[in-house]
Amino acid sequence: MRFALTIAMPMLGLTLAGTALAGGHFTDSLTFHPAGCEKVRECYLDGTFHYVDSKGKDWKAQKDDKTDGASIPDWAQSFIGEPFDPIFIRAAVIHDHYCDRHVRNMLWTHWVFYDGLLASHVSPAKAKIMYAAILIGGPKWIDLIPGKPCKQGTACIQSVSKVKLPNGAIVTTAEDAHSVIARGPQYDEPEVKAAIEEIRQKIESNPDAVSEEDILTEARKLPQNQFFFDNIDGVVINPPQNDIPQ
Repeated sequence: MRFALTIAMPMLGLTLAGTALAGGHFTDSLTFHPAGCEKVRECYLDGTFHYVDSKGKDWKAQKDDKTDGASIPDWAQSFIGEPFDPIFIRAAVIHDHYCDRHVRNMLWTHWVFYDGLLASHVSPAKAKIMYAAILIGGPKWIDLIPGKPCKQGTACIQSVSKVKLPNGAIVTTAEDAHSVIARGPQYDEPEVKAAIEEIRQKIESNPDAVSEEDILTEARKLPQNQFFFDNIDGVVINPPQNDIPQ
């Protein structure tokens, strides 16, 4: 049964209007080149690959996109699995495309990985653990939103020079040419590993007791993540020069 639905992602400030579906679904076959690329974790897609998520939104990876498989650090593979495990790889390919290009919101991009895992029949507990790992230690980015120049004699509160970037973050350009603040994954940081292990134990103990919102709350707790979660809708950047006449 289908029906009109408006869904708000907790703490996102985003609303996705669409059609509720029974679950997400992939619409293409997935193959890679060159032969044996999975062993070195550097594969390229043979063709375009689509995913329609459980909210009805379309996601697409392109022919010749590069993927290194699911983002599973070496220390976690013993309890999660291999990066090119067939049950993970379809969700990982879609996730990689949008993580590399920064053309969609960070939290929606990470959520669609979780949604794709469920569509691939990954157990809810393992899907939550992998989702938690991505939110806690995975790549982060937010948009830089152009503002208006300041009036003469005033200070721009959010000028480029006054935005303090988190450690390891850079200002870069997304594929669609807008600017973002981005930071790569931090899975091997001790506090990240500890946070992932803590929530893994909670989920394995009682998967139903840990919600998507609980996972998001845990990810926000790490100090190095707070800048990105606090500014998830983007940071308005005013030019530092005061070039508007009074």
